[in-house]
Amino acid sequence: MKNQLTLDGRPLSNFIDGTLCIVKYHYSSNPCLNVHQNMLSRYLKLLRCNGYLSYSYRLPKSSLYHQVQHNLFLLDMQQDSDHREQLAEDPVSGSSIQENHSEQVSDPWAVSRREATRAFLGLFLVTSLGIVLHRSKLLRRFSFVAVFGHLRNRIPTDKESLWYFTCNVQRAYRLLHISTLRWINVEEPPPMLDNKLLVAFLWRSSDISNPDYIRVLQRVSISYPQVAIVAIHTPKFDYEIDSHFVRIALENLDMNFPCTLDSDWRIWKSIGAKDWPTILVLDPTYHILFAIPKNKLHFLEDCIKTSLHSFSEYPFLKGAIAKTTKFSLDPIERASPLCSPGKIALDLKNGRLFIADSGHHRILIVTLEGQFLDQIGGLRVEDDFLLSERESMGWKDGSFEETRFCNPQGMVYNEEYDELVIADTWNDAIRIAHLKQRQVRTTVLHSKSIGVLSFSGLSERTFRYPMDVAVYENTIFTVAAGSNEIWSLNPSGEVKLICGNGSYPSGHVDAEGDLSRARLAAPSGITVSPDGTLYIVDSDSSIVRWLSLTKNQVGTLVGGDAIFTGNLSAFGDRNGVSSSVRLQRPMGICYMDDNQLIITDTFNHKLKCIHTIQRDCRWICGDSQLGYVDGPKKYAKFHCPCDVAWDPISQRLYIVDQENHVIRWMDWNNNGTVSTLHLFGFPTWWFY
Repeated sequence: MKNQLTLDGRPLSNFIDGTLCIVKYHYSSNPCLNVHQNMLSRYLKLLRCNGYLSYSYRLPKSSLYHQVQHNLFLLDMQQDSDHREQLAEDPVSGSSIQENHSEQVSDPWAVSRREATRAFLGLFLVTSLGIVLHRSKLLRRFSFVAVFGHLRNRIPTDKESLWYFTCNVQRAYRLLHISTLRWINVEEPPPMLDNKLLVAFLWRSSDISNPDYIRVLQRVSISYPQVAIVAIHTPKFDYEIDSHFVRIALENLDMNFPCTLDSDWRIWKSIGAKDWPTILVLDPTYHILFAIPKNKLHFLEDCIKTSLHSFSEYPFLKGAIAKTTKFSLDPIERASPLCSPGKIALDLKNGRLFIADSGHHRILIVTLEGQFLDQIGGLRVEDDFLLSERESMGWKDGSFEETRFCNPQGMVYNEEYDELVIADTWNDAIRIAHLKQRQVRTTVLHSKSIGVLSFSGLSERTFRYPMDVAVYENTIFTVAAGSNEIWSLNPSGEVKLICGNGSYPSGHVDAEGDLSRARLAAPSGITVSPDGTLYIVDSDSSIVRWLSLTKNQVGTLVGGDAIFTGNLSAFGDRNGVSSSVRLQRPMGICYMDDNQLIITDTFNHKLKCIHTIQRDCRWICGDSQLGYVDGPKKYAKFHCPCDVAWDPISQRLYIVDQENHVIRWMDWNNNGTVSTLHLFGFPTWWFY
């Protein structure tokens, strides 16, 4: 026993020795029962806290208990005390052993539960940290302002509520001051913004629906001179942070609005934006009157009219706010006959290569060595002058000289009929070029301004921006990136929606049975294997999908978020298997052989190979740093490769190097040496 322990100023041993007397006296003659009961309770509590007792003892609550019970209680306590004195002696020498009574006797099950709880909390913490790091691409533009719905409160619902919105300006959220932003195509800051009704276009360069919004905004800028339109570029992918890429997009889209960069998501987070594109209508003090998401674009002009009527007394100034500047072309672009080529196709039987010269709105036909053969659409000599690029674009059937395209992309050669199937993206059309007759006809066309051909019972929201085509058993399959769908056109001319639904927003949802429930995210590439399985590149979600018409099933091959499938920001640059793979906006795909696919990891500037059975993805060539370097594959560099085509005869892989404005090829037999396909033999009138 430890004599230094005291109770009421007296050593604890005094209480141990006198315990029996105290209790006997307590039940025989002492009238102060409560005093002794309290003292004994404190004494027992002190013994338990210091490890003298292995279990709890309770005093009787009343003197009505039988005297035998108290004697048994005191006997048990005395036996426990004797047992501890025996343990205090060394069994060999008989000497006293210093006990560490500060250590309490613990239940082994309690220890196990405590350790299990700690392990669970540690595992939960590590898992949570891993999920956060895994989704850092999505969380970096997350803001609590979006959760509380500041911007959602400014979305109009119907025409009757527009006046209510404008009358509650004091409740609107204020946009960051324009003067703090960095402009890339006008002087800083543009003048006259404070004397205009401001329309801010929040966009990203990789969004396929940009042309629709730009056409509407250009019409607004002409119809309402009191309105100033500015573009605020907020990136999604890492490559879009580069201002050079934004300048390229401005040129390709012919956007003449003052554009500023929000590369750090400062404006995006401050107003609580959630999706691209979004249009904001602001009053002269930069308070948000209306927020118009992509599915409410038809409200824009009504919102502008209501806002101008509400501020009819404000002295708005008319005229342009600033003159935008054009960017000078790179030396590579000036030397190349191509401008932002999109896709390619091979005719192995006749040794022809078809190039979609998308920036010039034409199709080039060359040999596999690069010699010019023919041209479909595009620039021509007429009345001793050359048409400009914008004048050469449009929609027109006829001969190769009369045909007009608008940003043609995917192509496939149908050997059965000696024809070239073309995805005319901005015309929302599928065109067929008969190569022997040198004639082009439209098979599928969906446009509000032109009309609908070969369709029946389809809404206006479907079949938007076809990006690529494939042929299997004379059936044409096409991916519509704007409406997130997959369509088929059989030889009898029947057009059928086989996967997706235009009324659904973009997403990542697999399906079995009812393929209309599947959700895609800007599918931009398609190829077909010998067994009829379709492989699709979902660009906006950086995922490769597969579609089996025999099984009536859509699945994910590589990429994506395995836990939260709705996360469309699971992108990066990582090889691996299945969902561990990370890509960054892949655009092109082709079937090689032996169950292998070649894809262009566009924003990572690489080519990668996917095994369809093992579902693994590995690097082929290219570097994460963009450039233009030929040579061995470990040193070769690309700038946004967007399509590939495999020639099994010569073992060549043809590559569209979009932003270098050239066609490259890789010799598969020569350790993957990369070279540039030099185009030659053009007629003298071809150059401008």
